Amino acid sequence: MTSVSLLIHTSVPAWTRAVCEVSRPAVNEIVVAVDSRVPEDELGQLESLVDRLWRYEYADPPERVIAWLATQCSCEWLLRLDHDEVPSRGLLDALPRLVENDTLTHYWLLRRWPYPTAETYLDEPPWSPNRELRLLRNDPRFVRFPGKLHVTAQADGPGGWIDVAFYHFDLLVNDEAARRAKAERWERLLPGMRLNGRALNEGFYLPEHRVSCALAAVPDDDRDVLDGIVSGIDSEQAKPQRAVPLADRAAIDAAWPDRSFSADDYRGSIRLLGPAEPIVARERKLLEAWVQNGGGELWPWGRHGLPPIRLSYHWLSPAGETVVWNGVQTPMPHDVAPGDELVMPFTVEAPSPPGNYVLQLELVHEHRRWFGEAEPVPVRVSAARRVALLERVDPLDVLVDLSIELPELEVVRLPAREYLVGDRRSRAAMFLQLARRAPRLLWAIRKRRDEPLVAAILTESEHLRIVGSPRDRVDRAVESVIKRAARAAGCTIVG
Repeated sequence: MTSVSLLIHTSVPAWTRAVCEVSRPAVNEIVVAVDSRVPEDELGQLESLVDRLWRYEYADPPERVIAWLATQCSCEWLLRLDHDEVPSRGLLDALPRLVENDTLTHYWLLRRWPYPTAETYLDEPPWSPNRELRLLRNDPRFVRFPGKLHVTAQADGPGGWIDVAFYHFDLLVNDEAARRAKAERWERLLPGMRLNGRALNEGFYLPEHRVSCALAAVPDDDRDVLDGIVSGIDSEQAKPQRAVPLADRAAIDAAWPDRSFSADDYRGSIRLLGPAEPIVARERKLLEAWVQNGGGELWPWGRHGLPPIRLSYHWLSPAGETVVWNGVQTPMPHDVAPGDELVMPFTVEAPSPPGNYVLQLELVHEHRRWFGEAEPVPVRVSAARRVALLERVDPLDVLVDLSIELPELEVVRLPAREYLVGDRRSRAAMFLQLARRAPRLLWAIRKRRDEPLVAAILTESEHLRIVGSPRDRVDRAVESVIKRAARAAGCTIVG
């Protein structure tokens, strides 16, 4: 049978005890971390209910401890709650069925906000619908806890959005002044977040600012659970029978994905494997590099929401001047432990003008800093050789023939007539007028936004290949204008 760990970080042991009493029959393991600022003699009430009990040194943001706490859980699934959150009867009953589904990696649950009493909850945005990622597979390949304010978890793979709920009691257990102070505090930590046209923190924590709010009744089954929580908070507190271990900041931050690296951790070695040439202007080419982690921190691969380590590059002139700074970034293909090395593919895009360049590889920690440059590699970027194609027959046949006849030239199709002139007579008449009067297309193309594409293709092409005969006067006008542009660009016209 699939097992579930309930993990809670808390500063209110009495509330957490009541939540654990309700949840204990539905989960296999309860892991709790209590803010070390809470008097230790209040922790005895949790000893008989939880499987692992810790004290921890708090630091902002509050989500910072979750990644470490998850490592203390041993079950296959994780259900995470805050100390002022209560599972509904529907959630507790559905847990066995949900975690037995072996096709999903996570679930989004409904979070309800009871207000102004435990008998009703807010039933309009932003409080409803309000979904949170709280039930997850305990597998770091799919699940991560970035430890950022208001970002409790992230997950890859298939997930479910289900209509089972838990209740967030913040609006009941804290008065308006306390919630205003909390909103101001969160705003200082992460200013400017918006939701539904309001400041996010004010919107959630201060419903008193609204003229009125829609309410819905808490279901009867959940009322029993919520009433039991409220009444259980005031019961007698037992003293702890043993010392509760303390997780210090170093232990917690070692698992915190958003932690800062030391200067010594930004050491890495990079070496280009194989030649970069031949490469033509603006070509995207897949190369390979040898990379080694010379620091003391794990390099995370490109997980969404985490600051990953990526391989990037710069193009310099032979004199050392920057031509392209920070080209296409390539994430690590997997986590790279300290001392590990790997061969990784990466994509490079050549500069636009052909010529001699220097390719400079460099590692970057996203939003943090650059590691340091690798050995520069001289590269000759060749001019792209292209043939522009204007066809009025099946383009596939023409493309196949040209790939055999002129394999060294890239075939670039010119836009179809319908794209250039459309079907309206006014546009066709405009092109006829341009065909008669414009001495060069380079003047005429400025009259419409589509024609610069034609000029760009012809400017970079050696030849213009025309296949098929004009169908009507508009076709002949378009062809005439394109031929003039080709001559102006120095293209040889074939066909």
